[in-house]
Amino acid sequence: MRDLSEAKGEVSLAEEALADFKHLENVSVRRQYVTLYFSLYHASRAVLLSRSMAPKTHSGQDSLVHNALHRQEKLLTEEEVALYSKLRTRREQADYETDFLGTEEELNEIAPKAESLVEKLVSIVR
Repeated sequence: MRDLSEAKGEVSLAEEALADFKHLENVSVRRQYVTLYFSLYHASRAVLLSRSMAPKTHSGQDSLVHNALHRQEKLLTEEEVALYSKLRTRREQADYETDFLGTEEELNEIAPKAESLVEKLVSIVR
């Protein structure tokens, strides 16, 4: 039952990050990408934990999202796992690189898709 309790905690973190993202209009695009990624990260982690999978790293989680949630369980589409990976890459660029490739235009395009994906993942856990 520990995994289910942790999954519910991750759902709370996902919803909190998504709510934060919706109020970041005066924050840098870098921070907006980071916040949006973490909403998706916590939502997907909740699903994984609810299935007794506990990744220890961001890359490990990315792998489980692709393999377990897409290929094995068919919970996510190819487009959804590609979105997860893109946001993970943008988050890493935002945090660690001077050459950040994310743009406001791209963020405006992918944000609604990411928000929908967070909601889908949260509904799977609930």
